[in-house]
Amino acid sequence: RSAVSFGPAAPLCCLRCRRRGAALLPPLERPVEEVQQQPRRSSRRRPSAAGRSACSGWSSSATMREAWRRRLVHVVAMAAFLGPRPALAQRAFKISSSTCTIAADSSSCQISAAGDAALQVEFAAGAPTTLTLDMSSATTCSASAVDCPQVFMTKSDHNANVLKISKCSYFKQTAYSTHLLRYTFINVGDQFPYTIKDDNDEGRGVVPPGAVRECYCYCPNTCAVGTSNRLYCTHIAAR
Repeated sequence: RSAVSFGPAAPLCCLRCRRRGAALLPPLERPVEEVQQQPRRSSRRRPSAAGRSACSGWSSSATMREAWRRRLVHVVAMAAFLGPRPALAQRAFKISSSTCTIAADSSSCQISAAGDAALQVEFAAGAPTTLTLDMSSATTCSASAVDCPQVFMTKSDHNANVLKISKCSYFKQTAYSTHLLRYTFINVGDQFPYTIKDDNDEGRGVVPPGAVRECYCYCPNTCAVGTSNRLYCTHIAAR
């Protein structure tokens, strides 16, 4: 290996020494050969170890976020596909096509067709009137052809009108002392309320116009006896 002079008084050295020495000299005093042999460096600075570590952490974090995002999208898609359908979960009651008109105290009410679970009742006597429906009777709640009314859509024409549910623990001519049966009372009128009663002949709730009452029937035993059946009603739901 040939020696290269670095100036008038510079010593001779090997190529390795020359490179080390050249790095210590000012830029203007470096030999032409050394300047020509140096590769062109990029103007960008290499990130420090801390910077490389931070970038690596950011990349890892971004990858994890992307993985969780894809998993969340997958879960939401599966829930939407396998979740309950609104039409299947909604409770629906078929409204009777005809209206049961009450002009005097009555113990029966026509039911238009099989499948009617919401019964339309209209008090039209203009005086205190009572409609008593015996849920153990085949004419009110048949075991085969006609469904038992569960919702009563009532229009009242007097403050003292009464809708009485007798033997409320019966459903399709079978007593259910092991279950609670629910009945819903709606006042679709505009002016007068009506009262809900059971076999104890006590008012269990008053339904003003535009309101809804829900009642639960409980019979601990001997449900064939009317007074063993009792309605427990919720508070008034304002219009």
